[in-house]
Amino acid sequence: MVKKTLFITFTILCAIGFSLTVNATTFDISIEDVESYDLSGFTVWFEVGDDFTVDENLFSTGSAIPDAWIADTNLGDIVIDEESGSTVFKIGYCDLYAALETQDLSPMSSGSLFSFEYDGTIIDYFQIKLPDLNNTDYYGNGTIEVGAFDENSLVLTNASTPTPTPIPSAIFLLGGGLFGMLGIRKKIK
Repeated sequence: MVKKTLFITFTILCAIGFSLTVNATTFDISIEDVESYDLSGFTVWFEVGDDFTVDENLFSTGSAIPDAWIADTNLGDIVIDEESGSTVFKIGYCDLYAALETQDLSPMSSGSLFSFEYDGTIIDYFQIKLPDLNNTDYYGNGTIEVGAFDENSLVLTNASTPTPTPIPSAIFLLGGGLFGMLGIRKKIK
């Protein structure tokens, strides 16, 4: 009886331990410094592995997407791209009411666009579109570019915003050392 109880307890603990180690990865898409553009939507296609799965119940819109925007009709679709043969996962939102001219545009702001949980492999971002109401795409033409990409996030940034170049602290150390040597040299003379 004791062996049976120990066996059942061990089996339950192993099952709990296994379920705790199988965790989905959270992926965040964000955008920075885009207030100067009247963006009316975004669509991102990711090239994914054959093992990729996503829980559509765990999709979450971020603070950069206005309330008036609606999800793309193919939100979360996993399809095979006919041209490349790649497995592709699609995320997208737009201001359909402004596009239909029934209300003014609610432009996108900086911040989080979208997050989702997935299992498997995201290989790369496949295609990105950031249009305005005239269907001018602001991605990839020197205005908005990918600032960072890894298995947990995609950050889109305004390419025309100059980034400050920090002066390494080593320059200050080198300068202090040179002034110190000059002081010693003057003292010796």
